[in-house]
Amino acid sequence: MSRAIWPPLSSMSLSSLSSLLLAFWLTAVAGCHPPKDAEIVSSLDTRATIGFAFTADTTRLQPAEQPSGEAGVRALAAVLSSHLASVGILRDDKADGVHLDIVADLPAAGFALRARLTPKLDLLCQVTIEPIATGADEHPVSAAPWSVHNAFEDVHRRVATLQPSKQAPMAQAQFARLRAEAALAAGANKDPWLTPAEYVRVPRPISDEGPDRGYWVPPSEPSGLLGP
Repeated sequence: MSRAIWPPLSSMSLSSLSSLLLAFWLTAVAGCHPPKDAEIVSSLDTRATIGFAFTADTTRLQPAEQPSGEAGVRALAAVLSSHLASVGILRDDKADGVHLDIVADLPAAGFALRARLTPKLDLLCQVTIEPIATGADEHPVSAAPWSVHNAFEDVHRRVATLQPSKQAPMAQAQFARLRAEAALAAGANKDPWLTPAEYVRVPRPISDEGPDRGYWVPPSEPSGLLGP
């Protein structure tokens, strides 16, 4: 009975030996690699309106025993809701059979932040997060007040971990105060709508976190530190 025997190392070419060692290394790495966390598997920021889209793998957001697309969407929706609740007041979720919309009204009147979830195959879910103009014909926008951009930027940055928000939900009293301050600023023409390119050039407040923060508007005169 014959046995398969590895050829002597001395008879192997340098390229064959390198390939063999690489195969051993890849096998060892694959065997000790830790389980994946929930992750964003692709993202897209190029849009005509303010917003960004990504595809999330929901596998690690749900129990491993019986994972399903529906359970993954529910778990992802809970994560997104926690982030939107930190910048506005959540509405009831809205589903139409294709999308699941999570919407939070923002302090700036006439604006909300929407996360739209679209289930895909293999426990994946496409998510689009964008500010929208509220009303009978709700739609994404290409310009908005500074506070709307800031709320969107906060959610964009924090949701990347696919972990629940560490920020407290916005209280009704805080929202009402900010809404009143926003209305005064808009009435005095001190809260202009900005495009994304204009928003990144506006000076930021030293701190805009905490329940006692006021409704911040851009300074009326541009700062000399911004450059031309």
